[in-house]
Amino acid sequence: MAVKLISACKSLEELKKVFDCLCKKYFLHYNLRVAEFKNEILNSKEFENLSVKKQKEIFCRMLDLNELYINECDKDDKENNLSSEDILFTKSFYGE
Repeated sequence: MAVKLISACKSLEELKKVFDCLCKKYFLHYNLRVAEFKNEILNSKEFENLSVKKQKEIFCRMLDLNELYINECDKDDKENNLSSEDILFTKSFYGE
């Protein structure tokens, strides 16, 4: 889900909105300094001058890779807002 959110962004402004969601809803890599990234890097000219593709790559690297899948027991939880495709994939991932 998080990668889909990032991939759908077409601008830095959209990525900034997604960052707040990532901080609240997803697990980020353990050594990411969220406040520093948000206050210093995200608004820096250097970051703004990167291509959107490169910005997306950086956002994806911030994710905890263990959270790129959903736990089997959570596949039917309505709060996860999974599509039927995501549920089928989760079932196949766990061999159901």
